[in-house]
Amino acid sequence: MKRMLLSIPVVGLLLLSACGAPSPTPPSVSESVIPAHFTTYTDETGLFSISYPQDWELGLSLIEGKTIFVAGKPYRDGYNPNVSILLLPYKQTLLIPYQPTGDSTWKLEDFVETKVQEEIMLFEEYRENSRTKIVVGGKEAIVLDSQSQFPGIGTIRWLKIYMRDDKLVWMVICGGLPDTNFSDFETDFHAIVRSLRILK
Repeated sequence: MKRMLLSIPVVGLLLLSACGAPSPTPPSVSESVIPAHFTTYTDETGLFSISYPQDWELGLSLIEGKTIFVAGKPYRDGYNPNVSILLLPYKQTLLIPYQPTGDSTWKLEDFVETKVQEEIMLFEEYRENSRTKIVVGGKEAIVLDSQSQFPGIGTIRWLKIYMRDDKLVWMVICGGLPDTNFSDFETDFHAIVRSLRILK
């Protein structure tokens, strides 16, 4: 069960979304204030930091593949809701190869659109609730709120943020199981994804 609860966010990180009515798109603020009830994690190499609610736990022992961070609210044998961070080489998408004209000219919005098209191909009833360009920690970012039907699980809604450095796309994903009321955690989700700082 633990693996399943974590594999949902990790797979979901790459592919999914979730249920609930679309909510208003938050303002395109360049920086956000970290809520008082959050704690901040900085990885041991000083590569990145991210903040999340104090009652969430780290799940670093469950990291694998492209996932470099997992945390969430303890739930049964896993975490629900949760947050994960993935590092995605921009030339390696799941189904559709994104081929930019050059390392210095590739566009984040093109990469995100490629990922969206993959989700449309892979999942039923995909719906995009909002897509917002913002600046986080001095870097361009795109926040994507979307949902889709995940076979055998149900409709899942996710809040994702995509940021880039010279070679990689950083993807932060917040969500939960289908019976999680997204709106109960939406404010925290937005604060979490906007708290990512790429330090190197």
